[in-house]
Amino acid sequence: MTVLMLIMLAGACQSVDRSETEEEIAGSVSLYLAAGYTGAGSIGVPSLDHAQGPVYDRIRAFRQRYPEIVLEFGEYHYLGGSTFPDEFPDVIEITPYQARWVAENELQELGSTVSAWSADQTGGYAEVIERMKIGGLVWLLPLKVEPMVAYYDETVFAHLGIQTPHDHWTWDDFLAASRQLAQYGYVTDMPDTFEAAEPIIKGLGGSYTSPDGAVFTGYLNGAATIAAFEQYLSILNETRTEGKGAGDTPALGIAWPSELYPILKDHADIRIARLPVFSDGNRYNSMFATGLAMHSGARDKTAALELMKAVLDVQDRRLLRFVNAHALTAREPRYKTDARLNGTICWMLWRWNPRSHRRTFFS
Repeated sequence: MTVLMLIMLAGACQSVDRSETEEEIAGSVSLYLAAGYTGAGSIGVPSLDHAQGPVYDRIRAFRQRYPEIVLEFGEYHYLGGSTFPDEFPDVIEITPYQARWVAENELQELGSTVSAWSADQTGGYAEVIERMKIGGLVWLLPLKVEPMVAYYDETVFAHLGIQTPHDHWTWDDFLAASRQLAQYGYVTDMPDTFEAAEPIIKGLGGSYTSPDGAVFTGYLNGAATIAAFEQYLSILNETRTEGKGAGDTPALGIAWPSELYPILKDHADIRIARLPVFSDGNRYNSMFATGLAMHSGARDKTAALELMKAVLDVQDRRLLRFVNAHALTAREPRYKTDARLNGTICWMLWRWNPRSHRRTFFS
């Protein structure tokens, strides 16, 4: 009788455990990824089954692992509009500024979740999570990470006797090389868009926002930022007026890696370097960054967390390279078919990121 009771109790315990497990992994979850800044009607992924890339592979693996969970998948444009779903998704890819300004009261704080996933919080991906905190809290798990880089033509530099960029090269070194190149008719590619110019503006003493990224007034329109823009515009005019005649491909420049595909593909002598150090001793950078966020009103938070973990498992030591590669291929699809260029760029970004970059985002 005693043995029979023990068996019955054990069976009851097993039934409870199994039902709790089933309750945890059953349910439904909606996931929407950002398609980019393109216009309406140009969503690139018609369905999850047809999507190509490691991120989509991980989502499909999640669907196979948890067949009990009903997964709703879609894409939307960063700028919203008609592509945004009628109801806020359970899990959504957004930028840091969208998390701060647009969805401020809609998101679930994820700090305890990240800590529970992995005891090792010292890796590169953990540092990116730290940099993407808002108000000291974790709202986003980085999904796309692409810092800016410098690039130069190694052959041209050697031929003209110009010192090539190194880990401690400065903004003055960059300008000196640019002026030497201009004397021989070579072009320097300088950023001329608002977000891409941010690290240079910061290096010249300006700032788009307050240090915590919460306030624009008094910073973006401040005297120091205006003076920095005036100085930079003068540099732009100088390099573009003098540097003409030696070919269309710049011999030196600063750009997003995703913009460099045509140059890297056709010019084997192009090399990638870190951005220069400015006179205050700091190396600034703008980082295109997005992350997965969970809606505070998610229908099944357990299922939503399992989905986020399937896509971005913080225990993966290669996760930083994974999100670098995803940003690269998402912004320039041609990198998907060129493993050599993809691997070279992502290795460089992984090597430098994130310790070499100051805390600044414009996404």
